[in-house]
Amino acid sequence: MRRARLTAIRKIEIDNFCKEPEITSPNQMIVKVRYAGVNADDYNVFSGSFASPYDDQTLLHEMSGEIVELGEEAKKEGFAIGDRVSSNVCFGCGVCPMCRKGKSNLCLDKHGVGVSSDYLLLDTKSAVKLPDNISLKEGCLYWLVATCTRCVEKLNIQPDESILILGGGSAGLILLQLLKKRSPSVLAISEPVDSKRKLAIKLGADYVINPNVEHLEEASLELTNGLGFDVVIDAAGALAALENITELIARGGRLMLFSYYHVEEALRLNLMEMYWKEINILSSYGAMDAQYTYSGTRIIEYLDIESIIGEVIPFEKIQEALEIFGTREKLRLILKY
Repeated sequence: MRRARLTAIRKIEIDNFCKEPEITSPNQMIVKVRYAGVNADDYNVFSGSFASPYDDQTLLHEMSGEIVELGEEAKKEGFAIGDRVSSNVCFGCGVCPMCRKGKSNLCLDKHGVGVSSDYLLLDTKSAVKLPDNISLKEGCLYWLVATCTRCVEKLNIQPDESILILGGGSAGLILLQLLKKRSPSVLAISEPVDSKRKLAIKLGADYVINPNVEHLEEASLELTNGLGFDVVIDAAGALAALENITELIARGGRLMLFSYYHVEEALRLNLMEMYWKEINILSSYGAMDAQYTYSGTRIIEYLDIESIIGEVIPFEKIQEALEIFGTREKLRLILKY
């Protein structure tokens, strides 16, 4: 079995002779990994910005595959050999105060297993069957869909609200599709890469803004009759995009943080403007077990996932895939095992 590990900052080595996992509990299953997505979490670990969340220095957590072996309890849960599944590979401890409140995404002792190997040992709690009409390639982004769905649910969008998304990457473009179904009065996206702006229009954006050549504050006021956007979502993770952010937001509006930021980054906000405008700041991190298992199962069927996949790269070129991701020019990179 092949397994890719991060052995140093920006250095990945593949061991072609690893021992395959074995079932040790009746509620476990072994999955043959077919596809995995490369995202910002993975790149930040690869580049040394974050410590690895996985004990064995493996990488990646967006995946899809097929069950090749399973225990008796897993069978009773409705799983069968050959089922196509995706998985949440980051687990809550189950006993900390956050887990006891049902907020496993905020677990105080979260751990996980990377999917950068040919086979993966899972339990029934972390696996979900993929809909029949979703390909394994699209299905590896199920976790991304679940987290985006939770973000939209937290925002409690009302019909005719105006919305701006900062960032037209894979997360921003899934949010765009989900938000379009909430009947906003204006749905705009700010993105510097030309190909991503064109795709945003195809996927339902009313307006696209190039922040490199357009004044974002002026464009925001023009698109909202001088009021500002009711909702601004940061899916870019670029501090520069959040400068003067309060000027983009309408009175009573919301700012949603939905991206990773470097630990040392801090943002200066105009507190008086936030106060008199009654601006609310929200964040949405990951998805809880129940939301992961149920929220995205049918929703993914109604999204254009194929369009946001930028390139499919062989697993053995995982190092190259992460380097490409760092350019921010491509859409979602998918590894094929």
